[in-house]
Amino acid sequence: MSRISIRNLPPEIRNVLKHRAAMSGVTVEQYVSQIITEAASTLTWEEAFEQTADLRKTSLPNDFVLTAIGDARDHRDCD
Repeated sequence: MSRISIRNLPPEIRNVLKHRAAMSGVTVEQYVSQIITEAASTLTWEEAFEQTADLRKTSLPNDFVLTAIGDARDHRDCD
């Protein structure tokens, strides 16, 4: 397993992490490892946007889409 060292961590932050780790019944190292693992496992907005780029592509012509939107609005307004 890799080793990470965090320098210049304010004492109050270290104390919060130590307290939360104790409340969770784990060591500070385990607690911080859980936080880092969760952060690395969660997609950022940019990553999610990039991964869904193909879903946003359409082969429909713009005029078809605009006509469909207009028809849907007309139908909605008639009700």
